[in-house]
Amino acid sequence: MIDSYFVMSIVWSLGGSITTECRKPFDLYTKKLFALDIKFPDIKTKKIYVPDRGQIFDYKYVTKAGGTDGQWISWNDLIDKSESISDKMQASEIIVKTMDTMRYSFLLFQNIINKIPTLFCGQTGTGKSVYIKNVL
Repeated sequence: MIDSYFVMSIVWSLGGSITTECRKPFDLYTKKLFALDIKFPDIKTKKIYVPDRGQIFDYKYVTKAGGTDGQWISWNDLIDKSESISDKMQASEIIVKTMDTMRYSFLLFQNIINKIPTLFCGQTGTGKSVYIKNVL
């Protein structure tokens, strides 16, 4: 059975470290790969339909309990829009939830619970420390 962990591991273990310029070709190739209807003897497989809009990095693949009937959900749809900012928070403590904060926080959390050392790279001021502090 193909589950969300397998799909997300394909997307992020291979595509997580590529440059922005390489994301589009990786996205197209991955969508073609998931579109293949490959049959393996004695293994239940299920075709995974990938969203046409946006890139595969814009979505999280989620399955119900038991690993069946998966669907792609936009990271933006996972943002709690009812969340408010406290008057007592300092400006440096405020985290504006975006697609990037959602997916990087998810990936970091998965790495933490699986005891996988993680290094965030990027330019100064992009929020790496804030993401980490927020997850911890």
